[in-house]
Amino acid sequence: MIVSCHPKRLGLLSQRRPLIRFLPTPTPWIYRHSKQGSRLEVVRVASQSNEDSEPDFQQELLSATRRIQALEAYRQLVQQSPCDIDLFQAALLIAKHRHPLLDEAKCHNDLDEQVKAIQASLPSSADQPGFELSYITRQLGQIANFTGNEKDYYDPDNSCLNMVLQRRTGIPITLGLLYMAVAQRLGLSLHGLNLPGHLMVGNSTEGVTNLLVDPFDGNACRFC
Repeated sequence: MIVSCHPKRLGLLSQRRPLIRFLPTPTPWIYRHSKQGSRLEVVRVASQSNEDSEPDFQQELLSATRRIQALEAYRQLVQQSPCDIDLFQAALLIAKHRHPLLDEAKCHNDLDEQVKAIQASLPSSADQPGFELSYITRQLGQIANFTGNEKDYYDPDNSCLNMVLQRRTGIPITLGLLYMAVAQRLGLSLHGLNLPGHLMVGNSTEGVTNLLVDPFDGNACRFC
């Protein structure tokens, strides 16, 4: 499927070469046709042309289009008030630069499955502050086995939330974001705590942090 991409409609490059910088290997065909003017619908024209015989050309065009759409969606998302930004969705849009054809619906479904598993195990009440976070840690770190990628820490896919969900490994910031996204869907509020070269997440009651979790550890859970 080829999607027509009008740069001006997307609020991005409305001058020339709207797709060149999003293509992994720009072709002579693109360089030639992208100079025809700012209103050139590059993807539509390319899909109807027989000039370029590269086997992956159409796929590259679709990927480039998705990257442009993701960039515009991210730009609009971060214009909201910080407390209203869906961090999970923002992270998926960032991941689309590396994985432009990722399935957002599947990622949201995978997250919902973790939430349902936690909801099924939560007691109706508990006296200890922050008890819900211990259940989130148990589900994500011990049962689902989300843990830090110590063997290949600098793998770029550790920064892509779709791949973190698929491989169940990542770096502190993406794993921490996963914990916060699950907590948000449970009606809880977690915050990130920046440490030198690391990130932890915790919940607070009346401004006092009750519990800190190290998502990279997979099962570290301690009261402050």
